[in-house]
Amino acid sequence: PDIDPRTLRGPGVRLTIERRMNQSALARPAALLEREHEVERVRAALDAVEQRAGRALVIEGAAGVGKSRLLEEARVLASDVGLRVLNARATELEAGFPFGVVRQLFERPLLQADTGERDRWLAGAAALAADVLTGAPTTASGVPGPGPSLGDPGYAWQHGLYWLASNLSVDTPLALVV
Repeated sequence: PDIDPRTLRGPGVRLTIERRMNQSALARPAALLEREHEVERVRAALDAVEQRAGRALVIEGAAGVGKSRLLEEARVLASDVGLRVLNARATELEAGFPFGVVRQLFERPLLQADTGERDRWLAGAAALAADVLTGAPTTASGVPGPGPSLGDPGYAWQHGLYWLASNLSVDTPLALVV
């Protein structure tokens, strides 16, 4: 415990690690084989998003056919064309964790945003999403916020999440990859 870790490595190792860390970027995955049609569909959906014409693309198939790899390609392509990419994985853990996928998508951007940006993103009906993402009440007075009745919080939260995604996409088109 009292050994200096710098004495355990040879000369030049630190420079190599630091150089790699400074040069780190989104790694380009190996090319997909025999997936040209699917990759073209992903590109078409991303082109529509670039044109501010929202698009949903569903990738489904049996286990092991490469859905995760195709989603990774979508994430990289979306980043390459300048979209804000928020991604999440829907694993068994999220099945027992309310709004687990939603939290993966939106918590980090909200936490990393400055106060003004966060307030702008959670403005209007998007404020209803704050309860889902932070657990903090959105209004101090207890008066219902904008949007649907709080009698159905599930609907209100979904409505708020829709507007949060919409507000996030005002500055930069948004790709949600799940």
